[in-house]
Amino acid sequence: MDMNQLGDVVPGGTSGVIGSIAAAVFACFIFLRKYLASDAAARADDLGKVSALDLYKQLLESERTARISADARADQFAKERNEAWQMMGDMRGELMALREEVKQLRDQINAGHNLGHSETGYEKSSQGNP
Repeated sequence: MDMNQLGDVVPGGTSGVIGSIAAAVFACFIFLRKYLASDAAARADDLGKVSALDLYKQLLESERTARISADARADQFAKERNEAWQMMGDMRGELMALREEVKQLRDQINAGHNLGHSETGYEKSSQGNP
């Protein structure tokens, strides 16, 4: 088949064939550009989702670490508070025991003082009468 005969088979002749080829190439270019762009967008979307998941995992891990640390601090605070309450209860008990002991000693002193004055005659001699 000769190029001159191509004009008889295809409407528009040689320029029609070249135009048709150019249109087909252009259509393929547009299709591939659109397909590859949507594929690239899908890959970027997938990568974005993966990186977002990684970020969420890191945030979750840091929050877990912070919560564990806060729980440890709260436990330590509760332990110290309980020890302080125990110590305060012990001190109250000791204070009550000391008060009772002071009361008993005062009673002994007062009883001995009153007893000593009446038995020894100290009251009489301190007034100047032998």
